Amino acid sequence: MASKQVNVKAHIRVIHTRVYKFVCKSCEKKVERETYATICPLYCDKCKNKRHTVKHYVN
Repeated sequence: MASKQVNVKAHIRVIHTRVYKFVCKSCEKKVERETYATICPLYCDKCKNKRHTVKHYVN
């Protein structure tokens, strides 16, 4: 389990990663992902990257 130190005003906080097992909201595959997030992710890495690269244009 990885960890990192974050400076917060008067002290240093150590944040650890968590392993989440979930079903991707987009492709509906079972996924296991290690992340610093405090809540369970919704998308797998493949779908997450796909969502951020698509640009939407409004006419």
